[in-house]
Amino acid sequence: MIEAQVQPMAANVTMVIVIIKSVVPALSALLLGAWSDRYGRKPTMLIASAGVLCSFVLLTMLAFLSMQVTLTPWYYTVAYLPFSLLGGMTVITAAAFSYLSDVTNEQTRTMRMGFMEASMMAGALLGFLASSYILEWVNVAATFLIASVLIALAIVYIAIFTEDSIILSNNNGAMEKLRDLLSCERLRELSGTFFMRRSGYVREILWSIVLLTGLTELAGGSGGVFYLFTRKKFGWDLKQFSYFQFTDVLIIIFGNVIGIPILKQILHCSDTTVAIVSIISYIVDSLIMGFASSGWMLYLAISITVLKGTDGAALMTICSTILPAGDMAKFFTMALSLTAVVPLVSAPLFTFVYNATIESAPEVFNFVAAGVFGAALLLMFIITNLIRRFYQPELLLERKYRYLILEPAVLLIFFAWNVSSAVFANQIVYQTCTAAFGKNESLCDQLGTENETEEIQQLERAVQPYSANILMAKSLVESIIPALCSMFIGPWSDRYGRKPVIVSCFTGAFLTYSIVALISFLSMYYTISPWYYVLASITTALSGGTCALITGVFCYIADVTNEKNRATKMAIVEAAVFTGLLAGTLSSSFILRWTNGTTVFTIAAVAVFLGLMYIIFYIEESIKPNELSETNNRARELFRLDLVSELMQTCFKRRPNYDRLIIWLVILALAANIFAMDGTQTVFLLFLRERFEWTVKDYSYYDASAIMFMIIGNTAGLYVIRKLFNLSVTMLAALGFCCYAINSTIQALASEPWHLYMGTAICFMKGIAGPMSRAVISNTAPANDIGKIFSLTTSIESITPLFSAPLYTFVYKSTLSWYPGAFNLITASVYFTCSCLMIFAKIFQSMYQTTTYTSIN
Repeated sequence: MIEAQVQPMAANVTMVIVIIKSVVPALSALLLGAWSDRYGRKPTMLIASAGVLCSFVLLTMLAFLSMQVTLTPWYYTVAYLPFSLLGGMTVITAAAFSYLSDVTNEQTRTMRMGFMEASMMAGALLGFLASSYILEWVNVAATFLIASVLIALAIVYIAIFTEDSIILSNNNGAMEKLRDLLSCERLRELSGTFFMRRSGYVREILWSIVLLTGLTELAGGSGGVFYLFTRKKFGWDLKQFSYFQFTDVLIIIFGNVIGIPILKQILHCSDTTVAIVSIISYIVDSLIMGFASSGWMLYLAISITVLKGTDGAALMTICSTILPAGDMAKFFTMALSLTAVVPLVSAPLFTFVYNATIESAPEVFNFVAAGVFGAALLLMFIITNLIRRFYQPELLLERKYRYLILEPAVLLIFFAWNVSSAVFANQIVYQTCTAAFGKNESLCDQLGTENETEEIQQLERAVQPYSANILMAKSLVESIIPALCSMFIGPWSDRYGRKPVIVSCFTGAFLTYSIVALISFLSMYYTISPWYYVLASITTALSGGTCALITGVFCYIADVTNEKNRATKMAIVEAAVFTGLLAGTLSSSFILRWTNGTTVFTIAAVAVFLGLMYIIFYIEESIKPNELSETNNRARELFRLDLVSELMQTCFKRRPNYDRLIIWLVILALAANIFAMDGTQTVFLLFLRERFEWTVKDYSYYDASAIMFMIIGNTAGLYVIRKLFNLSVTMLAALGFCCYAINSTIQALASEPWHLYMGTAICFMKGIAGPMSRAVISNTAPANDIGKIFSLTTSIESITPLFSAPLYTFVYKSTLSWYPGAFNLITASVYFTCSCLMIFAKIFQSMYQTTTYTSIN
């Protein structure tokens, strides 16, 4: 009863203190920021710190008096006035970062600012941990007294041991400086600095960074209700939440101290890249927390998003690099002043969202935060594009140092593909049951579950053929049409660039997943035929599909790499593909269990959209502008028949030194590879169910393990083998196909499930076959022919499943009764043939090298 009476007044006092600590310093900082550019950072920090010290001394006195007499809590609001009037933490932070900008260069500035962020969080963390113990041992007055002593020590340290970072250009006395502090001229100077037009879109970049910081602060308002969420969802008490907060802050400190040097010094990432990685980490963190069904998942979220706190240092470094030294403090104080008032909006917003959804879905506010971070990410891509186009080249990262080019976008689109594939098939079966067969939803919901009755099994046998026809139609649309389009796209990309092709593929995929999500959402309220899903695939097919995507990606890699590092880059791209597939495989069942099919398709669409934004704003065209053909209508040029004629002439024309034969040997190997891979995939799950009685869950674990081993082979394995044995790219491709052949043989002879895992572990290098083969083509063909050859290759690859699927199905049915694994022997033979083809290619390459050597001598 007493608690209920006290809470409203305590809330009012706290609200007033929050306003005094946020709004008033934001106004005071406007004067001190401009003043520090003229009279130095050191006096600015001393003035603001003195205000903080005065406030804590007053708090100490009030707490001590309250132990003797009765005091109204409103006196505590007055105690914060010195803190606020002299700028508080807003001015201290701005002065500290301005000081760092003055004393560092572009190479070390980001790391030093990261260390500053880490020291701030470390101090907050130590205070958070110590406060409860100090309060337990002494009292509130002693706690405020300890804080006052620490602030006094900080002031002494600044006054004695810290030199000012700027050389003062005037000799005004102390009174004149203080009088100048309150001059309206400082406000006019600050606004002039902030709004003045600058060359190279600097003003627009600065305003965008302020808006971006505001968005991240807005999303950070979710922290106000996060404790309530953990109590509601996981039953956490204050102690458990404190442990979680401690771990979160500790990991962010680790990200600033260790993560930034790794990104900057080892991976040579630009500051814009650091900020993008940080914001993506925030998005992932919010999404995992939104989907979390257990407390350990929250710890998982903060563990894998260790870099989420690095955006502040990166953004401040960008600002300090493009601004003159005399304007830095003005900008920092204005920016911090604007963002300081954001909590006044974010706290009510997230409180409203949480209260509105607390009974139905208390985790919704996490998705709101993820959406705000998504808007911040889009804005960061725009900032990156502006910097790349209009500002000094020293801010840009040289292409030769780029470790990641298309990999993030490739990972996202293949994640979208795999996270939705099984769910899509399940959705087709469900809507076939409800729409085509007219069954009720409760009955159709039981399809594919582990506890199927005899009635459900009969219904599944009836639904399966109809669903298979829909999936087959979708497969035909997404294979035949792209195969034909790819014949035009490849030659077109050699003339007009790779980036439009890749953007087109991502746009088509985004539209497809968006339409699928819409149809799935509408099917929750209306009866909709599952055949509409086939129409959704048309956008992907017309934009080129996987054929055009693979062509564009590998042509891009071939353009921006040289013969020395091309194979490694292609292997890394392939590893990104596998990583996306692995992440999709592992997450799809969990997301479906926590939400529904519509959410899964929406997540897929968002992933592709992020990849599309990354490409539009972050990826540059790989073909030089002077090499691009000029025309007013590039779209009309795409469907010219002479492009196909040009493609055929390029692929079949006679070339010196057996190059044409080498190219066709590799094309045949790649086509045979897809033939065996897709054919095996058609019946492999049926084989596992028949031979080892595996469920879909068992197969998912095995598939994830196989992908993980291939990722290791494409990265660490490839690096080690090239260093130890110095094998050529052609022989590495032969090795990859040989590993495929050995793995298929083990699968054919396996009598226990662990034999399959042994095969994937032994043959972990099989994933290098594809990228190494494409590297052979790109190293053999001239740069202006690569797009045509790759497009023909992908067209042939996309058609081969039309022949392999019926063949493997026939073989499996024919041998099911006496040897269900016989198809694996066919696969092994095909892969062995691919390995022989690559060995023949190497022989012809050696003949060319020998001939050249003899002619020289």
